[in-house]
Amino acid sequence: MSQERVDRILGALQCGQAAQALAEARVLARDYPQDEAVLSLQATCAQQAGELAQADALLTTLVERFPNTWQHRNNLGNVARARGNAVRAREAYEHALTLHPGATRTRANLGVLLLSGNDFIAAAEALDIAARSAEAEPSMRIWAAVAHQALGDVAAVDALLSGWQQWPRGSEESLLELGWLLGERGEIDAALSMLVSISGDPEMAVRATARRVLLLERINQLDAARQALTELPMDHRALGAEARLECLHARASLAMRERRPSDARRDLEHALAISEVRRGRAGLLFSLARVLDRLEDPDAALRILTEAHALRPQPVRSPDTPPRGWLTWLVEGKPPVSITPESGSAAPTETPVRDVPVFVLGFPRSGTTLLEQMLSAHPALVSMDERPLILDSVRDMRAHGLTYPDALPALAPEVVDTLRANYWQAATRHARRDPSQRLVDKNPFNMLLLPMICHLFPQARVIHCVRHPCDTILSCHFQAFGDPEVARMSASLPSLASFYAAAHRRFRADADALGASVLVLRYEDLVQETDTALARIGSYLGFEQIEAMKDYVAHAVQRGFISTPSYAQVVEPLRPDSIGRWRRHESSLRPLLPVLRAAMTDGGYAC
Repeated sequence: MSQERVDRILGALQCGQAAQALAEARVLARDYPQDEAVLSLQATCAQQAGELAQADALLTTLVERFPNTWQHRNNLGNVARARGNAVRAREAYEHALTLHPGATRTRANLGVLLLSGNDFIAAAEALDIAARSAEAEPSMRIWAAVAHQALGDVAAVDALLSGWQQWPRGSEESLLELGWLLGERGEIDAALSMLVSISGDPEMAVRATARRVLLLERINQLDAARQALTELPMDHRALGAEARLECLHARASLAMRERRPSDARRDLEHALAISEVRRGRAGLLFSLARVLDRLEDPDAALRILTEAHALRPQPVRSPDTPPRGWLTWLVEGKPPVSITPESGSAAPTETPVRDVPVFVLGFPRSGTTLLEQMLSAHPALVSMDERPLILDSVRDMRAHGLTYPDALPALAPEVVDTLRANYWQAATRHARRDPSQRLVDKNPFNMLLLPMICHLFPQARVIHCVRHPCDTILSCHFQAFGDPEVARMSASLPSLASFYAAAHRRFRADADALGASVLVLRYEDLVQETDTALARIGSYLGFEQIEAMKDYVAHAVQRGFISTPSYAQVVEPLRPDSIGRWRRHESSLRPLLPVLRAAMTDGGYAC
């Protein structure tokens, strides 16, 4: 066999002349029909030239003739995946790994395949192994981060993307995913810059532009999103399945923001009809459900939600997570612990106001994000992105063998000081304050952690946001929450109602036992009687001037990235149409009223 002929074929491939390389490889294969290397080269040329059926046939021949060569199995998996045959691809990858368990690239290929099929747990396991390998490439870390992002494991994503700025530029597909991940983390400038840089592969360029539209809409830069949308092709039929889907998704997102629900429905239904793409389907279904609800087709919306929730990943628990999850563990925990003068947990008597946080809590979708934006518009307050800092304090206790909340009263002052110092150290990483500002810590499920709040910060201000329970749980049911435990809880209205009632009981019992200073704020009052509600808040926090809080829309727009599902609502004027939305779904919610009766009565809502 002439090495010169082989080098010529390889040179053609490197120059992007795949068709020419394939033609020469066919001639070479006729001269050497039994040569393993020649057949493998021909298969590679066929794959590069888009002749996937021929590549598949050649690789099938290779694995039959040379069954112990793992590389042929890996290449067969790649071709099968490109042809949309996920079952055949998975079999090929797994067989290759039985032959060579240390094949890092094969394991990464398997992980990406599993990811595209929504098998996020198995994908994360495979990609984690690949990412930890000595042969790991940045793209493997990126794909592992994509899997963990889908599982709601923010800590794993942060660890995997650590130092990404120093990585060499990878494939455009990996850059596409990295850009999106950075956007999800709130690194907007870096994300947009990376997406704009993708221009070599036409399909990838289209997908990058579509994601840029979605990201710009996500940070409420609607004019820029509309401009980016004009860069997408009007006719999507010539595009591949993923590019078509992402274009339609981008169009639908802006149609919804522009209150064109019929157009959004059309685009979303066309996107969901693209059966070749499974990843991202759940998000499209959630969007379609919200559109159908806007179009006042509640039965269809709830049917779509059933499918959407079924596609959500199951929670993956770290070793320190209680068996049934943190939320269930907190709700079902032991009775609250009273603060006594001997508890040793009190902060210094004269705590500076700057070191007394304002905690905004309440069940998700009860108005916590709206209130946070109003508070952070005040010059004396600054908020941070939603973080589990109080839960981290509980984790610290458990890591040191201390039970929560039982051990709180007996904590030594130095232990409390350490927990408090750890809290402020973490808060400083996420919120920049000048000496005159107080921190607003908004996390809905801090309502289950009131004992820890009161032990760390006895002088803390706590605002408990409440909303009609039926409106609250309905809104939760329509959301694709990133936290898998919250997502699982939100999968059905009965499970939401049960957990809402349990969380309400937990908070009330804790507040009564602790004698906590809590301001209860109804969402309906904040929307319909804004001046009166803000005056109450100002009085509670000791502010004479509250006018700045009314300008929350401009503040939210300037802030840019808002991590919660309410990012679109908080940049719009207050509208009462979100009140009483549950009436459209009354037939589904009325059987749940007995479960919610106590919470409704306490909130002043008619049963």
